[in-house]
Amino acid sequence: MDKTLYVCRFCGYGFPKELSELIENKVQVYCEMCGTPFSLAGIRFKQASVKPLGKSIPIHPKSSIRDEKKSKLEKAIKRLNKFDVIPIAILLILVIILNLIFISGGINLLISSYLIVGSGVLIIIYDSKYISPKIKSDSYEDIALDAICYGILGCIIYGTGAILLIKGILIFINSIKNHESSNHKVYNFGLKLKDSINNFSAKAGFVIVLLVLYGTFSGRIDVFFLRFQEELLSLPLVVIIGTLSVIVAILLIPISVLIIDSKLRAKIHEKREFAGRDVLRIFILGAIGTAFLNIGIFILLKSILLFLLFVGKPIDLIENLD
Repeated sequence: MDKTLYVCRFCGYGFPKELSELIENKVQVYCEMCGTPFSLAGIRFKQASVKPLGKSIPIHPKSSIRDEKKSKLEKAIKRLNKFDVIPIAILLILVIILNLIFISGGINLLISSYLIVGSGVLIIIYDSKYISPKIKSDSYEDIALDAICYGILGCIIYGTGAILLIKGILIFINSIKNHESSNHKVYNFGLKLKDSINNFSAKAGFVIVLLVLYGTFSGRIDVFFLRFQEELLSLPLVVIIGTLSVIVAILLIPISVLIIDSKLRAKIHEKREFAGRDVLRIFILGAIGTAFLNIGIFILLKSILLFLLFVGKPIDLIENLD
């Protein structure tokens, strides 16, 4: 008979055998990782009144899960978290100042300047609004991939995301080091990585859109039809409108992919098991987005991770959520 794996609906932690037996006896238990009380729809759990004999079973969350004394790795992450986006901010300020001084640099240069500022601002906002709060609350597994991928995007902006990238690598190492799961440890960690990349795959895609447009208008990426040609103004109005319509239509395809991926985010986050159709759906989205200047690259990577979860799913995995 297959054993039932009970999973914390908040953090995805798999309850060990001892706690699973208490759950089946309708005794209230708490997640050893995050402290969330376990619950099942239609079942009222009772508080444990007698301490079990023999091996000590943690009914309440362990206080030793999070050591009061932080590891050197965590201290390094928190130190980097205080100034990792400062190089990006300094560059953006310099770009704005130089753009005001050299106003006559040409329309392509003007557009590219504001595009790089926009992409840098999006990176700073994501780091300050999502990554940094997770670090302050020691929720490193929730952002196992976030800082790495955003650091890579930041490095495209003249290497200013290097510190953010280093922070991301340390977060990933710390997540592997401190991941705790009694059952299906690798699979549960894969679910954490899935939740991480699922949270930002669409958001990072919009950053890539701005970076691609920046590279185009600055001449670093050779996408001729996306660049604003001053000669275009001398053509008939119908030709100008037609050309701009084609450009907008081409850009709408990958942007539509990002919007669809954003709509699917909540559904993918809730899932703990994946079928082949789930993998295929995300793969098609990622492939289409990546075909258009790599805008869907993180969606494509997410589909690969879902495929690994699909083929590596434990046989005895039975989801128990509300």
